[in-house]
Amino acid sequence: LFQQLHRILAQAFAPATTRHGTLVEVFGVGILIEGEPGVGKSESALGLLTRGHRLISDDVVKVFREDKFIRGKGAELTRHHMEIRGIGLIDVAQLYGAVCVRVCKRIELVARIEPWDDRAEYDRDGLDEAHCVILDIPLPFHRVPVKPGRDVVLLLETIALNHRLKAMGRCPARAFGERLTEAIEQGARCTN
Repeated sequence: LFQQLHRILAQAFAPATTRHGTLVEVFGVGILIEGEPGVGKSESALGLLTRGHRLISDDVVKVFREDKFIRGKGAELTRHHMEIRGIGLIDVAQLYGAVCVRVCKRIELVARIEPWDDRAEYDRDGLDEAHCVILDIPLPFHRVPVKPGRDVVLLLETIALNHRLKAMGRCPARAFGERLTEAIEQGARCTN
């Protein structure tokens, strides 16, 4: 009883905020998708749902801190509903089944969808990890530039899988950098 009461009180008085975005679970990873209105957050989430991933909240995400991590959930009134421009409101649980929704999920990273800008510098090697801070918790942050022809759903799935690899201690960008350095050193030794 005391453990349950402690958990309930801790959650009730935990630091909290709301974020404009869509929270999804992709391969077990909680991704908060942010971006300007109309950039394609909900459509990206809908594409993820058709591939078997889960929706936690669309449009408004209630975020609260639990110890050293944060969780997100949807508002009671709009839970498991999405607004798709040109279609209207849809009930994800009724359309795709209860397996495609979840009430709450730990947020492990943030992906910001933004229109492609030819003048902008985008990360190309993955060595410099960006972070954003929510409720004093730093989270990995990815800018996802979009333009016609880019498969945003595939990019979000790749971000989730790469995050899982890093959590297991494997960083593909660093491993490639080490192999490249070794190849350059071997090449230099061969020419001497």
